[in-house]
Amino acid sequence: MALPIKQIKKYNFYPSLRARACRVWIAKFNGQPSNFNCVFVDNQGGAIQALAKTRDLLTFAATIIEGNHYEIKGFYTYENRVVNTVTVHDDVIDLKSNTKITGIEAITPHVPRYYFNFIDYAHILTKSKGSRILTDVLGRLKALQPLEQVMVCGQTLENKREFMLENIRGEELHITLWGDSARDFDELALHNLPSPVIIAFAGFRVTEFKGKPNLNSTTTSLWYFNPDIPECLAYKHFFAQLPVEIQQLPSSSNVVYR
Repeated sequence: MALPIKQIKKYNFYPSLRARACRVWIAKFNGQPSNFNCVFVDNQGGAIQALAKTRDLLTFAATIIEGNHYEIKGFYTYENRVVNTVTVHDDVIDLKSNTKITGIEAITPHVPRYYFNFIDYAHILTKSKGSRILTDVLGRLKALQPLEQVMVCGQTLENKREFMLENIRGEELHITLWGDSARDFDELALHNLPSPVIIAFAGFRVTEFKGKPNLNSTTTSLWYFNPDIPECLAYKHFFAQLPVEIQQLPSSSNVVYR
């Protein structure tokens, strides 16, 4: 019988796990890759993060492709002690050089291609602010700000890019990308996308400004344009009947021009 992810415990060795890699990212520090990460999801709804340190980063980045199914053989787990996490599971799979990763056929029952835990805009502050689990949101891209550099704490220049999402109730939500995330966002890709542009932002920290939520990027943050998920259908149907030109947000008050 296949090992259910929900039964995985910390500080144990497991001979095998069959799951789908539904989210993959490489965390960066000052522009340099620091570790490889993915979220494995099984056909019982369990999800767990896996991490490879810098020395094994390139090996696993070349082996584990987002969306593919794998058998993970011979791995240990440890407690997830980081401030923020992307799944409710308290443990992490330790990907090392002796961990065997083999591609397999699609698992049945079907495992969804993406892993999201969307929070309704109206509940973001009550459910997500202060939560250890990072937040995922979905919305129509209403406005964005070009990449800029701002002065943080009066002494550090930081890359920054802001977005405004809108849901089908007309509620707006501000998203801010910082540092490497702001620099890595491909604005040119937006010009080749059909309208409306629906974006799923995943792995964000919630803060509050003037009583309203703002989502800030972390080293785990990702974004997906028009993901093939059921939640997008309502957005496409609703905004197909409305003008959906993407607006430009004004520059920040502390922007630094060069």
